[in-house]
Amino acid sequence: MRVLLNHIELWLSALGIVIICGVPTLLRGTYPDPWPSAAITAVLVGLLHGFIFWAVRSRQRQIRNRAIKEITRMLQDRINNELAVILMNLTTPGRDPQQSSRLIKSTQTRIERIAQQVSRLSEESLQAWKSEYDISELPD
Repeated sequence: MRVLLNHIELWLSALGIVIICGVPTLLRGTYPDPWPSAAITAVLVGLLHGFIFWAVRSRQRQIRNRAIKEITRMLQDRINNELAVILMNLTTPGRDPQQSSRLIKSTQTRIERIAQQVSRLSEESLQAWKSEYDISELPD
């Protein structure tokens, strides 16, 4: 079953060719000219393929978006925890208040930038990142 799903486009295309060639052969007794029945069959197979491919791609997109949302939540949780620790370290007593204030402001700005980047994570932003850094494929 896994082989079928991994190569569904190839299997459906092969099945489509068999059907397009088989229908005129089956109808040879009724319709001696095979081209009209082959053309009609090819159009119907093409429409069916288009719908199936659209449904499969739509489902894949939903799964990817769900995975990205899960990754986003995980990253937000982990990054926010780490940044909270950083913020606590910055506010330790014994520093010059003015220096501490500048460090806190700078850190808060960085925290907000990180949070914005994580919240805007999407398939499109990942593609843009890959193209910006010229990465052809990320490892699985």
